[in-house]
Amino acid sequence: MLSFFIIIIYLATGFLIPLIGLLKRKNSYIMALLASSIALIITIIAIPNVLFQGTIVKYMSGWPAPFGITLAVDSFNMIFISLATITNLMIVIYSKSRIKTWEVEYYSLLMLLFTGILGILHTGDLFNMYVFFEIMAISSYALVSFHKNKNALECAIKYLILGTFTSSFLLVGIALIYGITGTLTIANIAIIIASKKAIAVPIAFGLIFAGFAFKSSIAPFHYLKSDISQASMPQISAILASIVSMTAIYAILRLYFIIFNQIFIFNYILIVLGLLSMIIGSLMALKQKDILRMLGYSSIAQLGFVVLGFGMGAFVRQAYNAAIFHAINTVFIELLLFLTAGVLILKHNTSSLKELAGTGNKNKFLSIGFFVGAIANAGIPLTNGFASKWLLYTASLQINPIITLIAIFTSVITLAYSLKAYVVLFMSNTDTKKTILDKPTIIIITILISVCVALGIFYTAGLDISDISARSLLNRAQYIKEVLA
Repeated sequence: MLSFFIIIIYLATGFLIPLIGLLKRKNSYIMALLASSIALIITIIAIPNVLFQGTIVKYMSGWPAPFGITLAVDSFNMIFISLATITNLMIVIYSKSRIKTWEVEYYSLLMLLFTGILGILHTGDLFNMYVFFEIMAISSYALVSFHKNKNALECAIKYLILGTFTSSFLLVGIALIYGITGTLTIANIAIIIASKKAIAVPIAFGLIFAGFAFKSSIAPFHYLKSDISQASMPQISAILASIVSMTAIYAILRLYFIIFNQIFIFNYILIVLGLLSMIIGSLMALKQKDILRMLGYSSIAQLGFVVLGFGMGAFVRQAYNAAIFHAINTVFIELLLFLTAGVLILKHNTSSLKELAGTGNKNKFLSIGFFVGAIANAGIPLTNGFASKWLLYTASLQINPIITLIAIFTSVITLAYSLKAYVVLFMSNTDTKKTILDKPTIIIITILISVCVALGIFYTAGLDISDISARSLLNRAQYIKEVLA
């Protein structure tokens, strides 16, 4: 399994940066950039193997499942692995001109954060899923507090306390599953649980779901989302709003479809939580006067579309494709919005819309970037957001038109607050100097704009990828067979 080396690269780099960085702090960026580039190259090379071979399994130290640690990659988690490595490289490049102090600590924590993300996406057993979850969580707590101001430290402490509380749910749920089955390998648990009617099974899943749901920030687990977005650096907010949230959703879906698929009522729960996230996220974003808080709530709404799609998939098959496609699109849209706005935020040291009014009116490039992100976020035609949302609309029509109306309503609200922010930032008449952009930032934003437009125009490519991924997610028997071979 070639992609397994990505975890080793991120983990080793995370620990080597503090050692080598002591000699010269600028080495931290070079090491992070090199590791991120190699990780993305390995991912690209690994994709064809996964597509043609199906589920690829690696047994650590030669111990086969269910006796040893198992890593398993198929077309479903390969999508998220690819998104994670792309996000990591973009954030490293974007951070170069914006991290002037504490570079060693920043890049070390960043690599450990992605170690946790990639570990969750690879692992085939519950215990290591929990271990990597904690690595991801602890790194994110530290990165949220990186501003070292009162607001950031207060938010990080709240995040730590609530995160520790909800991760204990995850641990107790895993302990219950181990008590019932006597194993921690996901594929083996699926076989054993299928023959049991223990009432502790849905309870265990509920606890595990709560642990990951808090990290994803879907409603009603969204309590700290806007605070975290406002307190963190824009690039960290972008990571938490995009790939961290999607990784948590991946974990929920992987466990549900492999282990707990007999709990059919969960599909209805996903639909309800998806709609709740869409409504709360969009309405709360509409009233925000802080750009980062607005984008934080907006990410909750977009995540709601993803969750809704997976809930509807049990009734309309194409909803699975739409949900995966929208998950891909959401990652790129959130990165584009957060990183574009982040240029102005970091320059003027504020995220207040009132104080940032007109600060981007002399920079056409940033204006285009934020505008494309805004209309893609709302699902306007010729953008990637429209392609996936349209599929969700058509799928929901086959279930209940009320769901469709709610989805369209939230998209209209999204357009309203997105354009409001655009007008304030880029069309207000304020006498400010033009923001000078470094070449790495221009490259990153150009790539994100291109992806958002390309996936909107050539949406069939995204749908084909999503269909392959959905088939892999639904092929429970193949996953179990390959892991327990």
